[in-house]
Amino acid sequence: MRLKVTLEAPGPFLLPWHYPELLRGAVYTALRRWDPELAKAMHGEGLVVAGRRYKPFTYSWLHPKAVHRRPEGLFMEPPVWWWISSPLSQVLEAIAGPFLTLGAVNLGGVVLAVSLVEVEGIPEMEPPVVLETLAPIVASTAEERDGRLCKVFLSPWQEDFHRVLTQNLINKGRALGYAVTEEMAVRLEPLGGVRSRLVKVSGLAVRGFEGRFRALGHPLLLRIAYDWGFGERNAQGFGMIRLVGR
Repeated sequence: MRLKVTLEAPGPFLLPWHYPELLRGAVYTALRRWDPELAKAMHGEGLVVAGRRYKPFTYSWLHPKAVHRRPEGLFMEPPVWWWISSPLSQVLEAIAGPFLTLGAVNLGGVVLAVSLVEVEGIPEMEPPVVLETLAPIVASTAEERDGRLCKVFLSPWQEDFHRVLTQNLINKGRALGYAVTEEMAVRLEPLGGVRSRLVKVSGLAVRGFEGRFRALGHPLLLRIAYDWGFGERNAQGFGMIRLVGR
């Protein structure tokens, strides 16, 4: 299930470079207002499988009518579109509730009016399909360097990238109770324009990749990715995609 939120402002506005963290704050603020117990569960535990915790929602970065880079951040021209997705309808209902009743989203003191909240239909994810990122996709693994384990971010041109994405989706499927198996797999083949993005998240450097990909693999895993996001840090605003072609 997916929401498309249209945000308005009287004129252009400036958001800092780290504004995706402000989006996360807006999501959790909405959850706490509508369903405090659900918010506590999502923030603290999420869904647990194989000793890992997964928070079952993701959201896009903002997509304004126009954007201009400034040294202190991004100068955006409204309207602005924002997508939020979850495999659990109750999570999206709890997020949408305050948006609709209060009619505004506060991003670090920048108040944007919520002019429209739409529920988008679920597309057929029968591969091959062409996907476009609405937020960068993050995948990483641990490597031993100088006798200690270090986190290494993976690129779509590395085989481990596809392996890590596949296992992540299998774990998410198990968390949702789906009949997924280790034989299922996905691949994201980069098309033109795929690029790396290095961003700070809670003070940590995180590398993701954005652009268009040809997605191959099991339709169920691709559907999970559509609802929940590819890769890591979905609840921090990474991994969201949309279908743009076949």
